Amino acid sequence: MRFTQQNSIAAAAVLALALFGADRLLDARRADRRRGELRIGRLIPKEDRERASVAAVQVDVGKESLVFANESGLWRSSWKHAVGSGDRLKSLIGKLHEAEGMIQSDDPARAASFGFDPARQVRVTLLDPQLQSLGAFDLGTGFADRERCFVRRAGETKVWDVDANPWEELAPAAPGLPPLVHPFVMPYGWPGEGAGLMESVEVERPDGTAYKLTLHELELTPEQMREENRQNYEWRLTRGIEPAAPTTGFLGPAYTLYLLKVPFLDVIDPAEAAGLGFDAPRGRVRLVPSKAQPAELVLAPKLSQGRHALRCSVTGLAYRIDPQAQAILFPAAEQLLPPATDNPWDPYLRRQ
Repeated sequence: MRFTQQNSIAAAAVLALALFGADRLLDARRADRRRGELRIGRLIPKEDRERASVAAVQVDVGKESLVFANESGLWRSSWKHAVGSGDRLKSLIGKLHEAEGMIQSDDPARAASFGFDPARQVRVTLLDPQLQSLGAFDLGTGFADRERCFVRRAGETKVWDVDANPWEELAPAAPGLPPLVHPFVMPYGWPGEGAGLMESVEVERPDGTAYKLTLHELELTPEQMREENRQNYEWRLTRGIEPAAPTTGFLGPAYTLYLLKVPFLDVIDPAEAAGLGFDAPRGRVRLVPSKAQPAELVLAPKLSQGRHALRCSVTGLAYRIDPQAQAILFPAAEQLLPPATDNPWDPYLRRQ
């Protein structure tokens, strides 16, 4: 009798384990099936991505609209014709093209819990060369620490949880600027691929003095560069008939890099810019690459709303800049030559 009871208990235990295992297997299969149903793939289907190239991007914030159109390699914006940030725009387009995720909800009543607010809705629309929509996307809550964002295709109620965060590109690059606007006077990427190195910089200062910086290659071995902590080039400064003198090692590169990252406060209206006297400038910096057309930064003799006015020959735009940015744009020669060591351009070079 005891033997029979023991067998019954053992059989029951085996049966229970078998049933438990079967339930676990069924649960796992149901979970796999749910994951398969939820996994949608790309936010933008392949056929839509390949239908046409993206030639413009529109960003709507509430009732405000901003368009960036690619014009001969420069992304021009509808905001004062300012240049857009090429890197940010390309990254934004890439994130939307490559985004994958799952549907989290199809219930319009839950939209607010995912960060969708009709009063402050942000929508990104990709446009083809004819400015026809290639897809429009409403952005919900983003998670920078996890590279995630809730997104809806415009006109749909399905909320996607995708593996990209477009909010990073849409954050203004500088205070007071709209999203995706390039924050520097010189356009991004200048002078462009194949233009070679910047070989000289000519500086005409507001006080009437002038000098020229010329890039010279040095014949240094890799060992010398490493041991002496030097680059294989140096900037040399010439004033009048004086012989060229090397700048303090790091100051020449710092200043010439700053010329590409001069920040601005605002874009000046063309009608106002026409009356600021750019044809008789207070100062001028001429940047000369080895294989491309030179560019000029020209300082107007008149102020614009109490600020210095600087025009860029590449974009054709005039900008308001602050006094500090203007002061280090036209340094005295002594600020670049030994024994000078102060580097006022460094804080600006750290900005993105």
